[in-house]
Amino acid sequence: MPLLSTDPPAYVEGFRVCAQCARHLRRRSRMGVGILSGVCGIILIGGIVAGVDAIRSHGDGWWVAALAFGIDGLFISYLVWILRAQAATNAALAAHDLASPSPPSRDD
Repeated sequence: MPLLSTDPPAYVEGFRVCAQCARHLRRRSRMGVGILSGVCGIILIGGIVAGVDAIRSHGDGWWVAALAFGIDGLFISYLVWILRAQAATNAALAAHDLASPSPPSRDD
């Protein structure tokens, strides 16, 4: 789909795309982040439940909850780092696109 003059280009994951494609890709990205957040929540709840059960049964199970918190913390930190890096890359590309002169039109 060609870019229209009234439809400014957007950048998604470092690629220049039309605004409609950008909306579609952002919607899919939000869905993916939501699924990954749900997985983090399940791991966290499972770790807490397993840790409490191990502490009640054996008196020593704190490491299970600590492991679940550690895995979740690393996973969430990595996800935030990726999203910030992508946003910075997209912003830099958009700024570069605005600063560069527009190519001559074919009619000239």
